[in-house]
Amino acid sequence: MSAKIEIRNIQKDTLLFTLILRLVDGLTESIGISASAIDNNIKTLKEKDIRERAGSDRTGYYKIIIKE
Repeated sequence: MSAKIEIRNIQKDTLLFTLILRLVDGLTESIGISASAIDNNIKTLKEKDIRERAGSDRTGYYKIIIKE
């Protein structure tokens, strides 16, 4: 892998991380809970097998599974 490609990947990862941090900050302000509380809620969804990964690692997302 060339140095240019590695730098581009690092820049993309840094941008993604920055966007995620801004999203979490926005959520904490909007719903009035801390970032650690958001993290704990996401972990709980995983432990209870309520979330499901859809799509690829790069462009995928999580779906919430509603069981009746």
